[in-house]
Amino acid sequence: MLTGVLKPDEALAGFGYPVVWLIVSAFFISRGFLVTGLGLRIAYLFSGMTHYGTGPAPVFFGTGYVRMGDWWRLGGLLSVVNILTYFVAGGLWWKVLGIC
Repeated sequence: MLTGVLKPDEALAGFGYPVVWLIVSAFFISRGFLVTGLGLRIAYLFSGMTHYGTGPAPVFFGTGYVRMGDWWRLGGLLSVVNILTYFVAGGLWWKVLGIC
């Protein structure tokens, strides 16, 4: 384009494909997750759900202290409790701050 080899419509033709915009938008969304820390927050919410998600979990599970079915059941319950706590306490905090 700058050297006169290609016309502008030929040089920019690749940007007309939807896949290019899908990849570009994925980069922007992933950068937003990193900058805001949303990815970590989501990971913390669901980390207690698996038998390898948190620090002491592999020890408890590996020694046979807790069966896998019980672990998943309690992990699911605690994840729901965490989510409800975030929404209820977060909603109340937003009201205190005057955001909501």
